Amino acid sequence: MYSNKKIVQSLGVILKAKSIFNIIISPGSRNAPIIIHFTQHKDFKTYSIVDERCAGFFALGIAQQIRKPVVISCTSGSAVVNYYPAVTEAFYQSIPLILVTADRPKEIIDIFEGQSIHQENIFQKHVLTSVQLTEDESESGIWYNDLLMNESINKCIFKSKPIHINIPFSEPLYGTTNHLQVKPKIIKTIPVKNYVETYDYKKEQYIWKKYEKKMILLGLYYTEKNTEKILRKLSLDPSIVIFTETTSHVYGKNFFFKYRSTDL
Repeated sequence: MYSNKKIVQSLGVILKAKSIFNIIISPGSRNAPIIIHFTQHKDFKTYSIVDERCAGFFALGIAQQIRKPVVISCTSGSAVVNYYPAVTEAFYQSIPLILVTADRPKEIIDIFEGQSIHQENIFQKHVLTSVQLTEDESESGIWYNDLLMNESINKCIFKSKPIHINIPFSEPLYGTTNHLQVKPKIIKTIPVKNYVETYDYKKEQYIWKKYEKKMILLGLYYTEKNTEKILRKLSLDPSIVIFTETTSHVYGKNFFFKYRSTDL
């Protein structure tokens, strides 16, 4: 059994695809679609903690231990603000939390409806990103929501910082279905290393020797002295031309350099 809210179904599929399975839920009414969907889904491990402040720190501890994002979800209104202490802690300790907050529809905010406050970007600079989803269940609306959820969750994984996903829900809230009605595209993260592994560069050597003419471009702040000596030696080869930006701070009589327009 699943929630019949397509936005919640997509969230479940995306979280599962990214191997995020721990969901800390503080019971409420507006987040009923999230409660129904994830507590009935066998792939997720859900915890019920009534107090949102405690739930935030409970999730913080799990994420700190498993070194993976943990989801926390609550109802609308002042419940959201109770996450703030855990959010700031997660932000400065670089602990990945995914805050999924249920919200009232925009049209009933500021007309004295209960538990309705301005939740969009409520955590401001203490989250890596904050996205406001839409209730639009058209093809374009679903695509828009899927894109925002993919991108924000990927940032949480890659940067290891808290992110906020705010979801408005209109009544009825308790509808269910036996089948998933969505198939969201999964945007994967690409692991990137900030160093070059030691190997023999045979492929690179083959490509380099294959061509009769080669060009080397030097960009901003290129200051490695040993490499600079190698470049000067390479510049003596008539088959190689070397271009340098002024900001690379590399100069030589056989180098071609250009000034930026701001230097003139």
